[in-house]
Amino acid sequence: MLNSDQIKGNWKQIKGQLKQKWADLTDDDMGRISGNWQELQGIVQAKYGNAKEKVASEIAEFEAGISKRLKSDKANSFKHPDAS
Repeated sequence: MLNSDQIKGNWKQIKGQLKQKWADLTDDDMGRISGNWQELQGIVQAKYGNAKEKVASEIAEFEAGISKRLKSDKANSFKHPDAS
């Protein structure tokens, strides 16, 4: 699970990935969400008409994927440039 500092520090990247997953999200939606997954859940439910449980599951999967990518990016940033 991402903490608020991770979300804030990577918001631009996360925002782009949110728009890829849920293309109907607008810039206004992104401003309202601003890293708040509960707000995201409400907006996605309203726009797509999906059940709360389905949206919660999709968001959990999305967050897990983001967390995994961030950990991978962090690990790769510490590798020596000559390492293969």
